[in-house]
Amino acid sequence: MPVPVDVQFTLFAKILSFDRNFDVREKTAVTIGILYQGTYRTSLHAKDDAVRALQTASISVSGKLVRFVEFDVAEGIDRLTPDMLGGIDVLYITPLRAVDIASIAGLTRTRSIRSLTGVPEYVASGVAVGIGTRGERPEIVINLPAAKLEGSNYSSQLLKLARVIP
Repeated sequence: MPVPVDVQFTLFAKILSFDRNFDVREKTAVTIGILYQGTYRTSLHAKDDAVRALQTASISVSGKLVRFVEFDVAEGIDRLTPDMLGGIDVLYITPLRAVDIASIAGLTRTRSIRSLTGVPEYVASGVAVGIGTRGERPEIVINLPAAKLEGSNYSSQLLKLARVIP
């Protein structure tokens, strides 16, 4: 991942506030699912960095506290069912090895869960929002069709700042 996880989550919190359909007014907290592979060291470290960022940084989404739930897919993505994702508002996808990203994107669309990643290549495979780099700076990458299928409606202000995949 080209951008540190703590920077990613700071950006993700702002990005979600630009989603006009991401309504958290009735919620006490926003729940983020962290999808990782415990048998893949890079994925495990990314999960640990995400947990640390969410626990130590004062990250909030639209003024709401952020909670997290961890999902280890080391034994296969088929163990991740739509019912397991109940109550999750956002799914953060760490680097994964030998996992079909499109099938994960299908689950997020089924449940209207916003999908985020720090692996910009995953955005082309169906993840809605990713963070990459352009030169030395972080770059927001948005797969607009995927985001719409998840129920997002990002403002034009955000879309002007992002690299949009049509």
